[in-house]
Amino acid sequence: MDQTCTLLMVTHPGIGSALLHQMQRIFAADTTGQLTKLYLMEIDDDAFGAKLDEDFNHWITTLDETNKVLVLTDLEGATPASLALRHARRHGWPVLTGLNLPMLLKAVTHRHLELSKLIIKVIEGTQDAIHILYEPYQTD
Repeated sequence: MDQTCTLLMVTHPGIGSALLHQMQRIFAADTTGQLTKLYLMEIDDDAFGAKLDEDFNHWITTLDETNKVLVLTDLEGATPASLALRHARRHGWPVLTGLNLPMLLKAVTHRHLELSKLIIKVIEGTQDAIHILYEPYQTD
């Protein structure tokens, strides 16, 4: 049985698609199927109401049937994150915010791990990816 975690990105328009495009470029020569079970739903901040919930519910029925789903969203408190959180609670899926390329790379390359370990790996890896490359106003 495949224990690969399904990754569900729920973002503002353009953010998730740009990240997905970069992932496709990074894994272009990869034949291991790293980008399978990676889904994207982009939600406009102007979207709201029962129709949006209905559309989201219908959309997630297309996901691979699995109990191992990690939801990644871009901005806490915004419409995409609020929608993702509302539905993730119903399904028991963890949700991480602050989606960026290092976070997505960690999630994709380590999603074979147990879900709790994957979450720790993604958070630690994302934090470790933050560096000061140049600090012109450093004081001693």
